[in-house]
Amino acid sequence: MLASRILFVIIWIVICPLIVHAQSSSKVDSLKNELNNKEDLLEKMKIAEEISLAFKDMQPDSARKYARRMLDYARLAENNKGEAMANTWIGESYYLKGEYDSAMLYFRASNRLFGATGPSDSWAKSLMVMANVLIMTDRLDSALILEQQALDYQLAEGLSVSAGKTLVSMSFVYSRKGEYSKALELLFAGLIRFEKGGDKYWRNISLSRMGSLYAQMDRYDSAIIAYEKAMPYWDSIGNHFALSEDLNNMGTIYEAQGKFDKAINVYKKAMKYRKAMNNQYGIAVSNMNIASVFMLKDQLDSALYYLDPAIIFFRKNKNIHPYVHALRLKGNILSLQTKLTESLEITSEAFQIAIENGFLEQQKDLAQKMSMLYEEMKDYPKALEYERIFKARADSILNEENIQRQTRAEEQYKHDLQMLEKENELMHEKKSRLYTIITAVGALAIILLIVFYRWRIHKDRLKRLEQENYIRSQKIRLETQMQERQRVARILHDNLAHLIGIVRKSVGTVRKNIENEQEREDLVKVEENLELMDKLARVASYELSFSYVLKDNLGAQCKRYIERVQHSQTARIVFEMEENSGIEKLSDEIKIDLFSAFQELLGNAIKHSNASNIHIYLYSDEEHTVLRVEDDGKGFDISEERHGQGFGNMDERAKKLDGDFRFESEKGFGTKARFMIPKAF
Repeated sequence: MLASRILFVIIWIVICPLIVHAQSSSKVDSLKNELNNKEDLLEKMKIAEEISLAFKDMQPDSARKYARRMLDYARLAENNKGEAMANTWIGESYYLKGEYDSAMLYFRASNRLFGATGPSDSWAKSLMVMANVLIMTDRLDSALILEQQALDYQLAEGLSVSAGKTLVSMSFVYSRKGEYSKALELLFAGLIRFEKGGDKYWRNISLSRMGSLYAQMDRYDSAIIAYEKAMPYWDSIGNHFALSEDLNNMGTIYEAQGKFDKAINVYKKAMKYRKAMNNQYGIAVSNMNIASVFMLKDQLDSALYYLDPAIIFFRKNKNIHPYVHALRLKGNILSLQTKLTESLEITSEAFQIAIENGFLEQQKDLAQKMSMLYEEMKDYPKALEYERIFKARADSILNEENIQRQTRAEEQYKHDLQMLEKENELMHEKKSRLYTIITAVGALAIILLIVFYRWRIHKDRLKRLEQENYIRSQKIRLETQMQERQRVARILHDNLAHLIGIVRKSVGTVRKNIENEQEREDLVKVEENLELMDKLARVASYELSFSYVLKDNLGAQCKRYIERVQHSQTARIVFEMEENSGIEKLSDEIKIDLFSAFQELLGNAIKHSNASNIHIYLYSDEEHTVLRVEDDGKGFDISEERHGQGFGNMDERAKKLDGDFRFESEKGFGTKARFMIPKAF
C-alpha cells in the first residue's frame, strides 16, 4: 500500500540539460521567415532546430516536422553531428507522445552517428535516452546494460556530475527490480558526486529519491530525514511542486506508522502549496489522502467531508484511476458506518468502471470487498460469485506478471544476441586484415558445408525425437496431475463437505433441545458458519476438478482458453470452428500441436498488435486442417523490423507435421497468420 502511493521522481537524465524554453509565437514566425530566406544549409539547419525546440513541449508533431527538416539539411551538408542531433529531437517527439518503438528507432540512429568517431559525451547521453525508453517499456536489464556503458565512459573521462546523474538513473532501475540495497548504494555514490561538484539541484533530487527508496525498504525514520533535508532547498528556489510531493510522501509514511495527526498535518501543508500553484489535481489527491487518514481515525464524517470534493473533481475531469480509488475509499467508509446498501452501490460502480478500463488490480480488490459486503448482508450466493471473480482476477494478474517476466527475458536475449553479432563483426574485420586469398578456402568451405549439412540433419532428427518424447511425457504428467486434482476434489466433496453437513444437522438437533436463548443464538451462528463452510468446500471441489489438460473436444478447450484471457486485454476475440469437419478425430498429439499454435498466435496478437478485434478460424477442407488468426492491429514492416522466435517456432512446428506456416502484415493494416497441416496426417 505504502510503496504504491510513494511518488517516484523520474528524471529525464539526458534531455534536461538540452531543454530550450518554448519561444513566443511571434519569435517562431520570425524564425520561419528567416528559414525561408536563408541559403546556407548549416544556417537553415540551426534555424530548423530552434523552431523544433520551440514547439517541443507543447506541439510534438510540429516539433517533429521541423526536426525532420533539420535532418534533411544536415544530410545535404554532410554534417554528422547535426544529423545525430536531428535524430535525437525526432526521437524525443515520439517519446513525449508515448510512441516508444518509434522513439527508439531514431535514438539508435543518433547513437550510431555519435559513436562513428569513437565514444564521446554526446554518445554517452544518447545511450541514456535509449535507456529511458527501455525503462518506460519495462525492459530493465537492457536499460542497465546501456547505462553501465555510459557510466564507464563518464568515469574514464572524469565527468563526475554526469556520472552522478547516471548513477541516480541506475538506482531507480534497481529499485524497480526490487534490489533496494544496490539502489541505495548507487544513490549514495551519485549524491557524493553532486556534493563535491556543488550541484545543489541534483543533490536535492537525490535526497528526495532517497526518501522514496527508504520508504520502500520500510526504513521510515531515515526516509523522513532525507525529505526534511531536501525540502528547505525546494522552498528557497520556489519549487512548490517538488516541495508538495515530498510533503505528500512524508504524510504517507506517517500514515503507515499510525501517526495520524502528523500525517494530516503534512497532507494539509502539501495542499497549501498545491493551492498556491492552482494545482487542482494535486488538491484533489490531498483531499483523498486526508480522508483516508480520518477513516483510519474512525472520524468517518470528516473523512467524507474531504473525500466528496475529490470524487467530484475526478469524475468531472475524467481522472479514471484516482476516481476508482476514491469510490473504493468511500465504499469502505460507508461500510464502517454500517450503510451496507450504499457501500455496495458505490463499490459496484467502482467495480464496473475498473472492468471498463481494464484495471485488473482494482477489479480484484473490489470483487473481494463486494463478496464481504454480500456476506454481511447474508446473500451467500452473491458472496460466492464475487469470491470466484476475486480468485479469477488474482490468477489473471499472476499470469500477466509471468508474461512480463518472459518478455524481459526475450529482450535481454535479443540484446545479448546483438552484442554477440557486433563482436563477431569485429572479429571478422581483424581476420580480414591478417589473411588475403587462401587457395584452399573453396575446397575447405565445401567440406565444412557437407559436414555441417550432415550434422544439421542429425541434429534435426534428434530434436524431433526429443520433441515427440517431450510431448508424450508432458501428456502423462498432465494426466497424472488431473487425476490427483480430481482425487482431492472428491475428498473435499464426498468427505469434508459431507462431514460438515452431518455436523450442521447435529448442531441443529442440539439447538432445538436447548432452552437458553443466548446458547440457541450462538448455535444458530455456528450453523450459519457451517453452512458457509459447506458451500466453500463444494466450490473448492469444483475448482480443483477443473483441468486445463487438453481433452477430446478441441473447440471447447479453445473457447475456455479465450474466456480465461479475454478479461486481461481490451481486444474483442471471435472464435469460429467448423462443426463436423473431422478436426476432433485427429490424434491427441496433433490436437495438442494445434492448440499450442492457437495459444501462441493468439498470445502474439494480444501482446504485440494493439488490435481492437482478433478473429480466429479453425476449419478443414478436403486435404488440410487450417488455423487462421487475423487482427486489425498496428501491423509491421516485414522487411525492416526484427521479430522474436514466435513465428520461427510456428514454422518449425508446421514443418514437423509436413505442413506450412505463412503470415502477412503491413503497418497500420494488421496481421494475418495461417497454420496449415495435412488433414490425413
